[in-house]
Amino acid sequence: MRGQSSPPAPPGSALRTRLRISAAVGLAILGARLYYTVNAVLGLYDATLSIERSTGLRQGVIGTESPFRDADEALARHVSISGFANPAEGTS
Repeated sequence: MRGQSSPPAPPGSALRTRLRISAAVGLAILGARLYYTVNAVLGLYDATLSIERSTGLRQGVIGTESPFRDADEALARHVSISGFANPAEGTS
């Protein structure tokens, strides 16, 4: 009984186990890094769309203000030429 021992472990099994653990940890790290990168890119994309929307709205507002400003100036010139009182100044 004293001479009986458990069978020896196959050579390289500890190395193979360590390699598999290292590979699993490496894949987990790569997966986490990929998740972080995709989230960062999507966040930048959302910010870009927001800036594009606000810029488009601003340009639309500026585009609609110009004709009104021109019409107001034309009306003011017409009123001053015609001798009518300017409604913006009020009656005195």
